[in-house]
Amino acid sequence: MPRSHAHHTETGIRRPQLGLATQVHSVILPTGPVALVGRLAASYSTVVSLARRSFEETTSERLSKTTVLASLVFEELPIRREWAFRSASQRRTGSSLGSRKLIVRSVPLGNEEALLAARGCGVLHLDETPWKLRGVLRWLWTATAERVTAFRIDERRSFEALKRLIGEAFAGRVVSDRMGAYDKLPIERRQICWAHLDRDLRALAEGHPGERDFGKEALRITKSIFRSWRAFLRHGDRARLREELLPSWEKLLTHLADGTGSAERRVRALSSHLLDRAEALWSFADHPDVDPTNNAAERSVRKAVLWRKGSFGSQSESGCRFVERILTATATLRQQGRGVLEYLVAVAQAPLTGVPPPSLVAAPALPG
Repeated sequence: MPRSHAHHTETGIRRPQLGLATQVHSVILPTGPVALVGRLAASYSTVVSLARRSFEETTSERLSKTTVLASLVFEELPIRREWAFRSASQRRTGSSLGSRKLIVRSVPLGNEEALLAARGCGVLHLDETPWKLRGVLRWLWTATAERVTAFRIDERRSFEALKRLIGEAFAGRVVSDRMGAYDKLPIERRQICWAHLDRDLRALAEGHPGERDFGKEALRITKSIFRSWRAFLRHGDRARLREELLPSWEKLLTHLADGTGSAERRVRALSSHLLDRAEALWSFADHPDVDPTNNAAERSVRKAVLWRKGSFGSQSESGCRFVERILTATATLRQQGRGVLEYLVAVAQAPLTGVPPPSLVAAPALPG
């Protein structure tokens, strides 16, 4: 039988399709000291053997890196986890299902910490992508700042869901796409993603004959804007950036005004939409730390998209919380150049040793 087909073992437990453990590993901990473990976990039987041996050797005072990794993998595998660790719990090791859940329950501290830190930032890159809970649509939101990223799964893709992510009192600037929920934010505190706009204009440039001329001219203006931004990244003079952008700004406004009278429906709609939000197109020219694109949020959510496509989402509310927590921890730690697995081990060991868990947001002090 091809390895990609699910089948039953002699224990009667249905094996998941090949690659699920590898997918979980590649999304959660794709680099660093666990690369070898991830390769070893390429098959179901190997993961079971690894996890059993790890937990049989674990005491209540010590959690190894392999133990933490195995716990994370099993938290997502659709199997009877109690069976996988039955022998460990019978050997009086303290490595029961409850002790493994201690690892997962310990991570929320960092998740809440990251959410609070993100809400206090001056600029946030926001994005959202579909997620599934037992096949029902949910939305995975992300808020990305310079040194912290927070994830949150919500039932809605609405302004209320947005406020649950960034908080009622958020007073910073938001970089995002043009999804309707963002329109309820003050226009002066928004930056519309030019990369999304570039894709929309390319669609027009490749569309009906009546749309092509509008799209091609708009793309020429967009190209000039990106050229000015790349030059700014080299010279850092914001006054010069504004001066270089002024001709493009005037050309775009004129082009959009002409587009509102077009015979093509899509041209009229896009032109009117952008004119109503023109102020949000140029925040990056005036405000430090504001980028013209939302690439930061799109990069942070990419692994979640791959995870969803490979695992079909979560099967429980606790599974959703796990997704939020582990994505928040891994994204934030990588932004700070810190080790993911080392942090997770330290968090898991904290309740056992009586020391405070490490901070996800504050980088540890360097030894004197």
